[in-house]
Amino acid sequence: FVDVGYKKDFRIHKTNVKIFDAGHIPGSYMCHLDLGEKKILYTGNHNTVDTRLLKKADTNLPKTDVLITESTYSDRDHPDRKVQEKELLRIVEETISHGGVSLISSFAIGRAQEILLILHDRGFDYPVYMDGMAKKATTIINRHRKLLKDPEEIDEALKNVKYVTDNRMRSKIIKQPCAIITTSGMLSGGPVINYISKLHDDRKSSLILTGFQAPNTGGKVLLDTGRFISEENKIDVQMKMFYKRLDFSAHLGRKELFEFIEKVSPEKVFCVHGEKTEEFAKELKEKGFDAIAPLANNRIFENTAPRPSATVVCFCHGW
Repeated sequence: FVDVGYKKDFRIHKTNVKIFDAGHIPGSYMCHLDLGEKKILYTGNHNTVDTRLLKKADTNLPKTDVLITESTYSDRDHPDRKVQEKELLRIVEETISHGGVSLISSFAIGRAQEILLILHDRGFDYPVYMDGMAKKATTIINRHRKLLKDPEEIDEALKNVKYVTDNRMRSKIIKQPCAIITTSGMLSGGPVINYISKLHDDRKSSLILTGFQAPNTGGKVLLDTGRFISEENKIDVQMKMFYKRLDFSAHLGRKELFEFIEKVSPEKVFCVHGEKTEEFAKELKEKGFDAIAPLANNRIFENTAPRPSATVVCFCHGW
């Protein structure tokens, strides 16, 4: 592995490469490839709006002929972030005031730390716990402080948070009103399953889903059916559930997506990573861009293998 910093040029064979902060999660990047005749920018997941954890993506980018862009929210804008934060705080504080446990399901990288900072900004006076992979992710993120918008704020927030260590502690903390930030974000594994199995019939407690719920995940099934289904359990959930009114996405919304593409001003646009890439490409064409959505599951390269001496660069979710 070769560690590469933002805006530092390096070469892969004859191609000059430079990466730029994508503002999505700590360490995420957009990759610019200068092939000489053509210059390609691959965004990966990116966000052009500041969050509490990160600064927005770097939009001071080199000339780009071909843009490969995520299209996750090409069909809708995100609601006002401040309004979302107030709603989260209202739910948590209302749950605790009624004697319940506020169970906050979060992605380990980025989302859990963002939620922690939102709670900290309010100056919470109730117990807050962090559990699951979010603990290790937070430790790793804190080692790379230059990637964060305000590292000292994370330090201050962590002073008031306790890490959950085992099932015995999990059983103990839910006996009193508290907030628990835990993985997994889609209810597909991790400690959140343990908590739901114990709190599912407690109408005073709340389950807050802070991220996208992919098809066939525990979170999506729960939202569609009201039942939490795992390998061990099939549970009717009586806890108060909150999802649709909350949006803490780390992707740019529709408005910002159009603004970003217009600023980059490429000759060609490939729309990927979205549920409506074809519709988005059509809209871009109407605005004068040469845009296309590559076919899903295209098998054109199935008989093509890289030579043993080739360098393969993988960009997965921009990180």
